[in-house]
Amino acid sequence: MPERIIAPQKGAQETFLSSSADIAIYGGSAGSGKSFSLLMEPLHYVHVPGYNATIFRRTNPEITAPGGLWDTANDLYRPLGANLVASPTMQAKFKESRIDFRHLQHEKDVYSWQGSQLCTILFDELTHFSKEVFFYLLSRNRSTCGVAPYVRGTCNPDPDHWLSEFMSWYIDQDTGYPIPERSGKVRYFVRLDGEVLWSGQKNVLARSVDLSVEDKAQGLSAESMVKSFTFISASIYDNKILLKQNPGYLANLKALPNVEKEQLLYGNWKIKRSKGEYFRRHWFRFIDSLPPAHVVRSCIRGWDRAATEKTTDNNPDYTAGVLLIKTTDNEYIIADVRRFRERPAKRNAFMLETARQDAAMYKNARTVLEQDPGQAGITEVEQLVKEYTAANLLIDKVRVSDRKVTRALPLSAACENGLVTILRGAWNEAFLQELEAFSNDPRDYTHDDQIDAASCAYNRIQTTGSGYNLDALTSI
Repeated sequence: MPERIIAPQKGAQETFLSSSADIAIYGGSAGSGKSFSLLMEPLHYVHVPGYNATIFRRTNPEITAPGGLWDTANDLYRPLGANLVASPTMQAKFKESRIDFRHLQHEKDVYSWQGSQLCTILFDELTHFSKEVFFYLLSRNRSTCGVAPYVRGTCNPDPDHWLSEFMSWYIDQDTGYPIPERSGKVRYFVRLDGEVLWSGQKNVLARSVDLSVEDKAQGLSAESMVKSFTFISASIYDNKILLKQNPGYLANLKALPNVEKEQLLYGNWKIKRSKGEYFRRHWFRFIDSLPPAHVVRSCIRGWDRAATEKTTDNNPDYTAGVLLIKTTDNEYIIADVRRFRERPAKRNAFMLETARQDAAMYKNARTVLEQDPGQAGITEVEQLVKEYTAANLLIDKVRVSDRKVTRALPLSAACENGLVTILRGAWNEAFLQELEAFSNDPRDYTHDDQIDAASCAYNRIQTTGSGYNLDALTSI
């Protein structure tokens, strides 16, 4: 058997894997080999007795997705003698050390790591984690195995994420593109009372640190409170192996709508959609009738639920249900929108009757409910599932963790590419007005119920027949 060589590619990946900074972030563009780089990082120390590394993703399906972290870890670590086990938690066990794969879907989950000693913390897609989660886990970054604790992360651009401001020195604030000559340069920061102070010199920041009597008694220095940081910018053009093996991926990135192409291909940290750019009415074609059942591949109504009646003194959210059809020609049709404001009992009765009407029109019609993470949301959805099942109606539930804008992006891209048509109806104008008012700033619009329902239906319809465990699905 020929010898297998595991080594970083020349350039950005090599810079990342050779960095000595306390915290190093890699990426900024899709296809730059981010996840593979993160998996290679712990190989520096797996021969050290007692060494541990923990790789975090926001949700468990993101770890176990085909071709994702877990599959790649099996391909990379098994030939090196690791024993990979998936239960009770996913872990790669080496002779002297271990690498854990864990998810942190909810903010409160981070406190389950209280008291832990995490020598190497690895964030795959750091922009999926809040500042609070990051800095709390930084307090768990400690070790007694002899390897100095450190943190690594990967990311794609997100102009509204805290990381965008945190790494602003590395980004041209006018163009949004990474500054090439600053990539890989080490800077220093200290966080005092929630405020981050930066400098190019460690000793300068150390002067800002006031050590307590206890700190001094332990022999700690002000410089030990200062962290080193670097950002290594990388793009698909740094991943020569991917370009050779799968050149079509570059074509896929170039085919993205302009905003997503700027972010994922060119690593632009400033560009983002504003009001009127997520959805435009001229993107849609209108039809006067629905297709026959034999050309309907999927039929899903997504619901965004509210629970307050309209009175003269309030302007509550709507309960909205959007029916989306996917044809055998991969055309998407927004076929119907139901919108009302009622208390839960009457609301649920309306929803159930709507499901019956959908099933009478298309036998494969399915209802999808987004499940809030709180116990009340879980209990309510479980009850609805029982009622729909008893009525022989198809129903799914999905847990939601991403922001509204993130959930709406796939539908936005499909609309911009002319893949979505609308059935003419009295509901059209209110639906289009809400779409056009949608933006990254919630202050720009009053309601987004129809968009949430449409995004729920579109995201679910992408996984129809894919074999996902719907009860575990967290982020489509």
